[in-house]
Amino acid sequence: MKVMKRILSLVVVLALVFSVSGCSKIKDKMAEKAADTILGPNVDVKDGEVEIKGDDGSSLKTGSDLEWPKDGLGDLPKLKGRVETVMNIGTGQLIGLKEVDRDDYSEYVEKLKGMGYEQTFAMQDENTLSFMGSKEETKETVSVSYTVADEYVSITYNKEEPQE
Repeated sequence: MKVMKRILSLVVVLALVFSVSGCSKIKDKMAEKAADTILGPNVDVKDGEVEIKGDDGSSLKTGSDLEWPKDGLGDLPKLKGRVETVMNIGTGQLIGLKEVDRDDYSEYVEKLKGMGYEQTFAMQDENTLSFMGSKEETKETVSVSYTVADEYVSITYNKEEPQE
């Protein structure tokens, strides 16, 4: 609960900082100082992007047009859209993309199936499309959800580490 309060405080402070007009570098410094005060020194604010790094190697990066992550996604192909969230969660990643066309989502799911991800769950209604798949032999799972009204996609990838 304490962490959620800190994150909410950070979001409010960042919203206030970015609403102030003026030099971008000044806004970045103000936002970074506020984030450091609220969350600690593992926060970097630069050019409208915020990155928070955990001591355990986890990270969260947000922005309006991030690069597709190079690591942590196994062999998942890139999806057309604007990446705005990348979260490294140890054995996997979560990616949030906006401005994704419904047809591009559908083609992406078909690519995943063609790559050997066997469907374990699927749902479709007028608001949401979802696909979950897994590769048993490599212990990989992927979940892809599409919100129709927002043209937003969330991709979660996980690869189970081998047991010793």
